Amino acid sequence: MIRKVAFFSGIMALFLLGYAAGRAVEAQPGGQAPVPGSAGDPVVSQSYVEKAVAEATSSLQGQVAGLQARIEELTRVIAVLEAQQGTNTPLPQPTPQPQQPKVTQATVTASSANVRTGPDTSYARVVTLPQGAKVTVLEEQNGWFKIKTEDGKTGWMLGTLLKIEP
Repeated sequence: MIRKVAFFSGIMALFLLGYAAGRAVEAQPGGQAPVPGSAGDPVVSQSYVEKAVAEATSSLQGQVAGLQARIEELTRVIAVLEAQQGTNTPLPQPTPQPQQPKVTQATVTASSANVRTGPDTSYARVVTLPQGAKVTVLEEQNGWFKIKTEDGKTGWMLGTLLKIEP
C-alpha cells in the first residue's frame, strides 16, 4: 500500500511540476508562450529553422526576379532613347573660358567673404576678408572672380560678394 501511495504521490508531483512550468511559460510578457524559433524559445527544431529559411529565400528570389525584370525594361527604354538621339556617345561639354573683366577694382560688400583656392565653395579657404576690403580683379569665370588682396594674396570670390568699382 505504501508503494502505491508513493507512486501516486510521484505522479501527482510530476503533474504539478508540469502544470507550474506551463503556467510560468504563459506568464511571460504579453501572456503568451514564446514564438517558436524566437530568442525566447529555448528549443528550436531544425525543421522549423529550415522552413523559415526556405520561406525567406523564396521571398528574396521573388524580389530579385522583379528587379531583374525592371532592369531589362529600363535597358530597353535606354536603347530606344539612344536610337532616337542617334548616338550612343555623350556630347562633349564646352569648357568655360576665362573672361577678362572690364574693370579691375572691387570692394567686399558682405559682412565677411571667404577667398578660396578655386572658383567654387568646395575649394579650400585662403583668407576671410571683412566688409569694405579693397581687391584687384584679375579674371572672371562663371560668376567667380579671381582677386588679389591689398597684402598680395590671390584667390577666388563669388561675384555677388563684390561691388565692382567703375
